[in-house]
Amino acid sequence: MKKKKILYWSPHLTHIGTINSVLNSVKALRTYSNTDNEIDIQVINLFGEWSNHKVLLGQINATLVNFFNPKINKFIPRNSFLKSRFSYLLFFFLSIFKLKNFLQLNKSSIMIIHLLTSLPILVVSFFDLDIKLVLRISGRVRKNFVRNVIWRIGKKKIKYVTCPSEETRNEIMKLNIFDENKVITLYDPVIEPKKINKLKRDKIENNNFLEKKYILGVGRLTNQKNFLELIESFEVISKKNPEYILIILGEGEERNKLTNRIKSLKLENKVFLLGFEQNVYKYLYYANVFISSSKYEDPGASIIQAIYCNRFVISSNCKNGPSEILNSGKGGILYDPVNGSIEESFEKFLKINEVTKKKYIINAKKNILKYSLFRHYKALIKIINKV
Repeated sequence: MKKKKILYWSPHLTHIGTINSVLNSVKALRTYSNTDNEIDIQVINLFGEWSNHKVLLGQINATLVNFFNPKINKFIPRNSFLKSRFSYLLFFFLSIFKLKNFLQLNKSSIMIIHLLTSLPILVVSFFDLDIKLVLRISGRVRKNFVRNVIWRIGKKKIKYVTCPSEETRNEIMKLNIFDENKVITLYDPVIEPKKINKLKRDKIENNNFLEKKYILGVGRLTNQKNFLELIESFEVISKKNPEYILIILGEGEERNKLTNRIKSLKLENKVFLLGFEQNVYKYLYYANVFISSSKYEDPGASIIQAIYCNRFVISSNCKNGPSEILNSGKGGILYDPVNGSIEESFEKFLKINEVTKKKYIINAKKNILKYSLFRHYKALIKIINKV
């Protein structure tokens, strides 16, 4: 049997959920494939973004391919929207011929593209390279003329489009760019039971948190995650329920904005921005409730993680994913992001008895089995074998 070569392309500048999606996808392929001889997996390290994961990738027999010296990563502008866009644009043009030459040496490969997807699509299409593209939809599907033109240019080279939720698949179909049989729902590989069960029992360094009831929010400190609304809602919640504190895990460009708002509301001793945390599970394990205030998701990995850790979830009913994960409200509380409120949802949560809360969680847990590494592997390997 000829060895299949799988290339992963996912350049990123900050800690985002796509990182774990890629790592777990690689791990799933390697773990459940019959032998290492069936698949050769390479992760393209465009500007050193994957260097911190070199050891892990080595352990699962995946090769890290450096395009530029990884040491440049720490010098790349990234701490604002404009800086990050400038950096992506710069590497877009610097990488065109590097990518072309690399792909020519790896002809007949299957390339799974997550982020900055326009570059491989254009390179493969314009130079007519023998590369089979699998386009992974990551993030919100917005009306974008330029992106749609690029997708139409690369239509013949894009063998499959994979979507993290049914709602996203429906939105892609409405664009009328790809054939229906090419657009597939492929759920993110989020659940890894052995790893999670070990990590969730790690100690939280600040024991004071364990003495409090706390609401937990997880995600990058960006406009998308809408933590400003969560903090402002918590001010109201805190007045009625002073025993609660709010913990937010994540880093991002809105840190100063959120910090200033916490100060203006005099919540310094009630709201804690703890920054990026590698192990979110230990915080989920002890949380009283998890709240997702996002303006949009796809699908919402932190919600899935919370459910697996038996936490009750309150989430905005935003596009795309929360409703699908929470079984249209049967597995948690969904509130309308425009007309609903976090405060009202929290009050509803407090009124639910423990038996009913457990029923919500059980319902949600049944619904997240599709986000396991094994289910992801089974779906992905079908795509790979068809390409």
